[in-house]
Amino acid sequence: MGPTRAALLSSQYLRAQRVLRATSALLAGVTLALIYLSLRCFVPRRPRVVFLALALLAFIPQYVLTAAVVNNENLAYVFSAWAFLLLAPVLTGQRPVTWQRCLWLGAVIGGGGAVKMTVWYVLP
Repeated sequence: MGPTRAALLSSQYLRAQRVLRATSALLAGVTLALIYLSLRCFVPRRPRVVFLALALLAFIPQYVLTAAVVNNENLAYVFSAWAFLLLAPVLTGQRPVTWQRCLWLGAVIGGGGAVKMTVWYVLP
């Protein structure tokens, strides 16, 4: 393999790595947005409490590290936060349990379980 081919492969690898890291950071942002919406169900009249809880999560060093690397954790976090968002209105009594919500919850937890087995612990 000549030096130009090795340089080309190296640049393609670096570009792919940047795209994957950006996707990972985007997924971490989506997770934070879903958690924000979930927390608003629990304390709708106290936005400062919601922002404090969200800031505590966003600045946990392990969460920041996980958001910066390429792995399946961030997608598992998105599925878990999405399941929590589906459960939050039911747990607070704002919405009734419907078969559509149960179907969505099953699909979300099933998709998350396909990504990482730890998502199964979100099951109510």
